[in-house]
Amino acid sequence: MNRRLYAIHRWISAFAFLQLAVWTISGSFFALVPIGRVRGTSVDGAHRTSLPQNPVVLSVPTVLAYAAQYGLGEPTNLELRPTPSGLWYVVRQGTRVFRIDARSGGIATVERAEAEETARRDQPGGPSVVGAELITEAPIEYRDQPLPAWRVQLADEGATAVYVDATTGDVTAHRNGTCGHTTFSGRFTSWTIEGATTSTTCS
Repeated sequence: MNRRLYAIHRWISAFAFLQLAVWTISGSFFALVPIGRVRGTSVDGAHRTSLPQNPVVLSVPTVLAYAAQYGLGEPTNLELRPTPSGLWYVVRQGTRVFRIDARSGGIATVERAEAEETARRDQPGGPSVVGAELITEAPIEYRDQPLPAWRVQLADEGATAVYVDATTGDVTAHRNGTCGHTTFSGRFTSWTIEGATTSTTCS
């Protein structure tokens, strides 16, 4: 009986030591590594452009009529957005949102080519693309962000992944290789404290 209790105590002690070690290492990491290195950086103003003079676009009443056809009968926000990718109306009603072509009135979803170009434009030097994936379920590093989204992996020094909202074309997050280490340690720490149902991101 005493031998069994000793063995249990030994395993509990080992687990407590491991937990303390992870807390110490992860805490030191977060204290020493700048958050910008974890999250990644972006080129300021890369996704904005000037509105053309006298742009030929659909009128607001016409856009609202199109929005009603798409199921947004009472929009709460309407924005004319000039971007390097095109000229769009972004229409919102609560949590629902559509990007509408400002000239044709059609729904303008974000295709792979646009997502890749947006991601390259977002990062210094316009690195080449390794691959792009349309995700409908958020990985831990992208928790609580808009879906669906394109995850575009770039061939830069930081192994940066840029997330592009597949509905609006917005860059919603960028993560680099450092994020993977913080996510793992955060998940372990959160699991040991609160259980496996919670997690920590590097957002």
